[in-house]
Amino acid sequence: MRMIRLGGHRCDQGARAIHRIPAVKRPSQADQYENWSAIKLSNPAVLRLRFKPWNTGLRKPTRLRGPAPPGCSNDVVRQKAAQDESRITIPFFDTEEDQPMTSIKTTTRNLVSAMAIALPAAFAFGSAAQAQDYPSKPIDLVCTTSPGSGTAAWCEMVAGELAKEGYLGVPVNVTYKNGASNWEPTLYVSQQPADGYTIMHFSRSFTSYFNLPHFELKPAAFEILAKFEETIYGIGVRCDDPDLKTWDDIVAYAENNPGQLGMGFNKIGSTHHLQTTMITRDPKGAKLNFVPYSGTGGVVKDVVGGHLRVGAAQPGLWNSHIEAGTICPVLILNEEQLDHPLWASVPSIRDVGMSYDVPHQWQGFLVKAGTPDDRMDILTDALRKVSESDHYKEVYMDRNPHVVPNFVGGDRDKLMSDFLDAVATTREFLLEIEFIQG
Repeated sequence: MRMIRLGGHRCDQGARAIHRIPAVKRPSQADQYENWSAIKLSNPAVLRLRFKPWNTGLRKPTRLRGPAPPGCSNDVVRQKAAQDESRITIPFFDTEEDQPMTSIKTTTRNLVSAMAIALPAAFAFGSAAQAQDYPSKPIDLVCTTSPGSGTAAWCEMVAGELAKEGYLGVPVNVTYKNGASNWEPTLYVSQQPADGYTIMHFSRSFTSYFNLPHFELKPAAFEILAKFEETIYGIGVRCDDPDLKTWDDIVAYAENNPGQLGMGFNKIGSTHHLQTTMITRDPKGAKLNFVPYSGTGGVVKDVVGGHLRVGAAQPGLWNSHIEAGTICPVLILNEEQLDHPLWASVPSIRDVGMSYDVPHQWQGFLVKAGTPDDRMDILTDALRKVSESDHYKEVYMDRNPHVVPNFVGGDRDKLMSDFLDAVATTREFLLEIEFIQG
């Protein structure tokens, strides 16, 4: 390979004209790598294969083709180029010293041969390095609810723990997406690279969502990392509501005022929507209209503000308002009462005579299908550490008495098999209540 340096002299300009080599700026320091790359200049016929930094010393140039510019010989052109301190080095292939430049055809063939040898090795090296370095940049944790909800607080807690040294050790940023009954986050994750840098919170509600007509993606488009915990919900009303003080009051009011009483809960098609339907169908239940929210934070806010008379949310979200005397809890959506001072006297669904099978909500994480197994293992191990951490077991659990720790991870095939079974079972119920069409 030979170098010719072109500067601002008239003869040099003539050489550029003869060879149609464009004047280019000296590259930045960041571009002066020892590695090589093939780059096309503005003239497609001129290729540059860079093996050394741009400040390589002047080599004996090849003979220039074509007539020299008026008043300049080829020797003068070379001398002027060599003397110019602002010169630019443009490397190109040559056969022998003082021989004409080889044809573009031969040059291209040599370039392709070199790339064919070097690129596979470069990619193999890059893949190995990436596997060893993961994670080496921030991770996007997609939380499929709205800010301010109980699940949002959980997503923030998990992200904060994962970012610590000994877990993942890189920033974990929470992104909230929950549109179209969680089709928005599902589509978003499917469009990201399957590289382990985008993980998505999901829940039991997805056993219903995947049955909705607008959900074009199927569970096979994802891999389940782990199920993390289960969540219990409770129903609350304002303590100053003139008609509603107990669950029996709610049942009686709904019966005497058909279609007039609604209960706020999470998202159309969610597990919460199904549970509301189960309550209305149970002989001891109440005929409540379902009022969908994007997250339980909005439910609590509207009940506290007097805009909604009945709402269901995690007890942890109700507690501060119960302590303030604003909210009175009337029912815990569980087979047993909740072991917490503020909820100890609140009846369970069994205590009021309802017999439906409670669709307990659980929370977990998934990634896009095709994510490397070793990266999924790293993520699962880090999530397991969070579930076993002192912060989760002592601080988070103390603030959220509705959480039931239940980490399940490692056997991804079984997790997906169980999930698919749940999707099929939920579909049967959705067909039975005519929520979807067969």
